[in-house]
Amino acid sequence: MSKMPESSTFLCAEDDATMRSNLIKDLRGLGFSGTIHEAENGQEAIDKFKANAADIKFVISDMMMPGVNGLEFLKMLRAKNKNVPFLLLTSENDRNTVVQSVQAGATNYLLKPWTKQSLAEKIVFCWDKHNK
Repeated sequence: MSKMPESSTFLCAEDDATMRSNLIKDLRGLGFSGTIHEAENGQEAIDKFKANAADIKFVISDMMMPGVNGLEFLKMLRAKNKNVPFLLLTSENDRNTVVQSVQAGATNYLLKPWTKQSLAEKIVFCWDKHNK
């Protein structure tokens, strides 16, 4: 198992400001000290990824966002970059949603609400899958 560098750069796309803030707080609490780019919606996530693609080492995105949703963002990202770990956040325990996201290239998914421990486990799983 490889260890994700604590200085890694994240992109976190979540339309709910409180959830986004909690996600960033949890990442900092897990020891990640690198840059965390924030996006309020899928289009902003696309723009921030394009502007910072060389630096971003991990993407965490909500599924349901206004405008461009998480699945559309995922498909766009995978068309350009198949190697960055992508963790999809969803409040839907809908098998079809999960299957669609995995087929589109999500590395894994995490159900809301998450715990810091479950977030840590998913990050390790995703990182290892892309950094064998």
